[in-house]
Amino acid sequence: MSTNSGNIVEDYFFGFSGDNLFSSAEELGESTVQGHVHEIAKELPVISQSPRNTVRPKKILSKKENLHNQQICALYANLRNPVAFFDVLTDFDGEASEYVVTNVNPSFETTFKVNQDDIIGSCDRAVLNSNKINYLDIFKIVNQNESNYLVKSYFPKLRRHFELNVFELDDNKFGIIFTDITNQIDMEVEFQASKKFNRDIIDFSPIGILYLSVTGKILYANPMIFKMLESPDGNISSPSINRLYELPSLRNSLDSGSIISRLTDGESIHLEEIEYLTMKGSKKWMNIYGTPRYGSSGDVIGAVLMCADVSQYVDLQAQFRQSQKMDAVGRLASGVAHDFNNLLTVIAGNAEIALMSIDQDNLIKENLKEIEQAARSSADLTRQLLTFSRKQKTEPRVLNLNSIISNMDKMLRRIIRANVDLLTVPEDGLKNVKVDPGQIEQVLVNLAVNARDAMPEGGKLSIETANITLDEEYARTHANVPPGEYVMLAVSDTGCGMSEEIKVKAFDPFFTTKETGKGTGLGLSTVYGIIKQSGGHIWVYSEPNDGTSFKIYLPIAKEDTEDDDTTIKSTELLSGMESILIVEDDDSLREMAMDLLQACGYKLCGAANGEEALRIVDELDESVELLLTDLVMPGMNGKKLADKMVVKNPEMKVIYMSGYTANAVAHQGLMKSDMPYLQKPFHLANLTQLVRKVLDSEI
Repeated sequence: MSTNSGNIVEDYFFGFSGDNLFSSAEELGESTVQGHVHEIAKELPVISQSPRNTVRPKKILSKKENLHNQQICALYANLRNPVAFFDVLTDFDGEASEYVVTNVNPSFETTFKVNQDDIIGSCDRAVLNSNKINYLDIFKIVNQNESNYLVKSYFPKLRRHFELNVFELDDNKFGIIFTDITNQIDMEVEFQASKKFNRDIIDFSPIGILYLSVTGKILYANPMIFKMLESPDGNISSPSINRLYELPSLRNSLDSGSIISRLTDGESIHLEEIEYLTMKGSKKWMNIYGTPRYGSSGDVIGAVLMCADVSQYVDLQAQFRQSQKMDAVGRLASGVAHDFNNLLTVIAGNAEIALMSIDQDNLIKENLKEIEQAARSSADLTRQLLTFSRKQKTEPRVLNLNSIISNMDKMLRRIIRANVDLLTVPEDGLKNVKVDPGQIEQVLVNLAVNARDAMPEGGKLSIETANITLDEEYARTHANVPPGEYVMLAVSDTGCGMSEEIKVKAFDPFFTTKETGKGTGLGLSTVYGIIKQSGGHIWVYSEPNDGTSFKIYLPIAKEDTEDDDTTIKSTELLSGMESILIVEDDDSLREMAMDLLQACGYKLCGAANGEEALRIVDELDESVELLLTDLVMPGMNGKKLADKMVVKNPEMKVIYMSGYTANAVAHQGLMKSDMPYLQKPFHLANLTQLVRKVLDSEI
């Protein structure tokens, strides 16, 4: 290469003549030379790995014979970047066949852990081995395009990433500047991993997330949004927020314009239990949280909306409120039934006494029978109220629901009309439950009547049983339902169904959709009370014009064998001559009981409260053999009275009576569950039989 030609190349690359390179390198020092090299890299025409996208630059390197290699190497010797120079060897056909290293700078020796003397003149591919570099191909591209070539590659031996700037010095003479970009690559990998991690958090978030522009345009919606909206395609092509809220899923739920203006003003929003309809028409609820998004300048550039599906929470809250309401109504019903039972006991008892006192041909005999029958019928209403409030006496037995349903088949067919088909689907191997058989029969009758009335034009009534396991997921979505094994009893009809408003009130006492005089409104409330008292759960599934299904879940019995029914009933009035003290705050009831027992031969005295009873006992010449006392009285209750009297008279027997059941008063701690107890209203025969039984007992 001629000196003049060399100067042309040097002037093109470096902006000054090669004669000055060596002295410049020494005078300027490493940092300045490094700067020149970077300037050189900027000036060199760069081609990409896709030559079609590059403009072929003018040829700047003609064939040269004499390049000032020493001066060039002196310049590169001061660089921190590794630099290497190569000669390409050709075969007889003039094709490149091999390359050899002609020079390297100290940084190359340090970085690649080689000695200059060992590598110069060699073609040691192990030193320069990378995962995707074919040096001969690159040299060929540089020669053909007369431009330098940039490529990034990983060198496994060094475990480093480099950017290679390949340039041509002369025909078949090339140089490569290696720039370590490992840190940048690692940072990029870390950034991309962090970006993917954050994106995954958003994509797999259980909360719906929307990115909005400052105008309300949706920039991004995560998959949960589409799941919440029950959107079939899962695709929103950036409509405005107003457009989104025009969907049936959110119509009339939010003032979307207000949301955007508040967010763009820098205000955060929090909206709770927003009701909306999904794309499939399901009613659901969400909480919405919104916060502005700020740019680097501090201005609002958009907003993030986070939408949490709280439908399960709202449903559980509704179930909890319904449960509280039912408990409150149950307590009220229990109190009403207690007071009403006192009145009915007086009415029925006096009618019964009057019937025993008059001649058989007396004209008022039929009237007295009507009075007694009306009182007994009214007592059935109070029993239903007590059943609803779960304070009715029960006699649970281990039984199989399939047997109950089979035994009631004829009765149920008489209850429903001829245009209603009855279908029973009992499961083979059904497990036993422990319930009161009479109450389960009442449940089936009440539900059958309810289904019949819902199908005036006829239809189908199906009764199904099955062994069911309710898992944790079911328990989470149904209040007060522990997971476990249950027996399911499902009673379904094809009738008119119920709206959501009616369904919420279905189990309320005295609520009915029937005409006045056609129903008491206690049928379903009685069913509810029986199932709850039996430790079970009942759920109603219904849609208008789509029928109704009541599903009852009763816990399986621990016992495997069914109990026998040994109930014995008697109407015989039993007599005696013992002394009895009756303590009852209701004067009419107390006098009626005293008249009856006196008629049966007993010696009677009565008191209106505990204090009066203690005074009477102190004044009596003989001891009281039996105390018949109401449990719930103003002042001293029956239990405290009995305790005080037994201290003075340990041989005295005690019978408690109340409008509540024995189970209820025992649960309240007023007495032990095995103590003699008489529930109001009672038949006179029941009273005399229990009195005789207690007086004759050894206890």
